[in-house]
Amino acid sequence: MIRQILNDKVSVYAQPDMKSPLLAKLAGGDEIVTCERCQSWLEVTRKDGLHGYIRGSVQFREYEPQAVLEEEFDVFDRPNPKARVIAHFLKGQPLYIFDTVLGEEGKEKWIRVRIPEGRDGFIRGKTQIATEPVRPEGMGVMKTAENIVKIFKLFK
Repeated sequence: MIRQILNDKVSVYAQPDMKSPLLAKLAGGDEIVTCERCQSWLEVTRKDGLHGYIRGSVQFREYEPQAVLEEEFDVFDRPNPKARVIAHFLKGQPLYIFDTVLGEEGKEKWIRVRIPEGRDGFIRGKTQIATEPVRPEGMGVMKTAENIVKIFKLFK
């Protein structure tokens, strides 16, 4: 799971104590990859490996991986069908869905995603994605990536 900080400024401390050494400052939009509650603090790790503690009152948005339901599709480095392909996905592979952007040609909607290797890219907005775990009989709820982003925006 990826968590994106919503607060403007967040201090990361070496221990769950404001008197311990200050390790770093996080800003809105920064991401943490692990997060465990430790009394009124959160023990966190950043993508670059920085490990520390933040106050428990920090707000963040959580992103969970979504399963791909299309047989196969490509992830591009820019929102353009002529852009370089950075990954080829097959049915069932997970990716993180972030937000909607208008393609470079100004016509098609694209979705900014993150592939499991940690790289950001773009998929077409009509790509079929599961919005909940696939059921044992192989049936999942199918929605387009574009509709998932619209649902996320309703709960901001």
